[in-house]
Amino acid sequence: MTRVSDLDRDRAVELVQQAYADGRPHRGE
Repeated sequence: MTRVSDLDRDRAVELVQQAYADGRPHRGE
């Protein structure tokens, strides 16, 4: 079992938002 910390979660969200800003579709949710 893996526990994702809030920091890791925020970082992932940042990467996703950056990808959207770059115009790249994000797959896998």
